[in-house]
Amino acid sequence: MKTMKFYVMVFALSVFSTLAYAQDDYSFYLQKARQRLAEGDCEGAQRNYNVYKELSGSRNYSLEENIKECEKPVPELQKSYGVGDDAKDFIGYNGFKIAYIDASGKHGFAIKEDGESTTTDTYNAPSLDELRIIYSNRYSLGLSGEYWSKTDANSLNRRYTIDFSTGETHQRKWGSYSKYKNIRIKRF
Repeated sequence: MKTMKFYVMVFALSVFSTLAYAQDDYSFYLQKARQRLAEGDCEGAQRNYNVYKELSGSRNYSLEENIKECEKPVPELQKSYGVGDDAKDFIGYNGFKIAYIDASGKHGFAIKEDGESTTTDTYNAPSLDELRIIYSNRYSLGLSGEYWSKTDANSLNRRYTIDFSTGETHQRKWGSYSKYKNIRIKRF
């Protein structure tokens, strides 16, 4: 009798572990389908999801919808944007031009020339490094003259400027008025 109980117990444990293993198989394919979907592999996601449905006999409706959405073609951008383009259509900055875009095409900054300086506010002025980037794109941006940066020079009440006609960097006295121009910058 003890031997019989032992065999029944072993059989029950075997069935339980098989069911647990089968449950792990189902979840493995469901997890793989989600992983492939996140990677943009629509066909791989569909294959893994089909195996999951077949083994488990159940469906995951939200995953099915996501796979259908993944398989839809992505519309092409109507226009690519670059340095010198109007920033209004790209990022909504009216009157600004794109001065720099990184390799991803998502980050950079746009500028707007404000004319001669009549204020000491440099909150929206470019740093010296940003001004150097703007200088390198001056022809595309249609800029000429000497422009302020917000970067302080080592001496009291002086800021760096770049003369766009020569490319020279200067330390200029910052006052309430000057003949040098301001550029407003907005980062995105």
